[in-house]
Amino acid sequence: MIVLHVAHGVKGLLEPDESFFEWGSEIGLYFKSGRRPVCGPCFFWPLTAGPVAPRLQERLLADLERTQPELLIIAKWTVFQNGPPQRPVLEWFEPRYRPLTGGRERGPYFLVFVHRGGKLERRLERVAVR
Repeated sequence: MIVLHVAHGVKGLLEPDESFFEWGSEIGLYFKSGRRPVCGPCFFWPLTAGPVAPRLQERLLADLERTQPELLIIAKWTVFQNGPPQRPVLEWFEPRYRPLTGGRERGPYFLVFVHRGGKLERRLERVAVR
């Protein structure tokens, strides 16, 4: 149910040509929101464990650099409770994204961030000024 709620929020925030990235294992957000993933390797587990993880992380970071998604959604239960530290990926996020205005937490499951300097951030700032 929470995935449907977050997916509905994504639909309401993003324009048709904008994208998001979900860092975790809730790939249903892409299907429920009607959005395509912005990366080849998106599913958390192969990116964080196993012999090809470093190569997949490099590919993921290249895809994210190319696409610059407007939203970053982190599945807390996957990333912070079950997975090992993902330094290269989390370090890529940190300077590029800030918590979504109104608090980054979306229930006990997700953290939501907006791309610094992106179209969505500019729209949100215009709305906040009114």
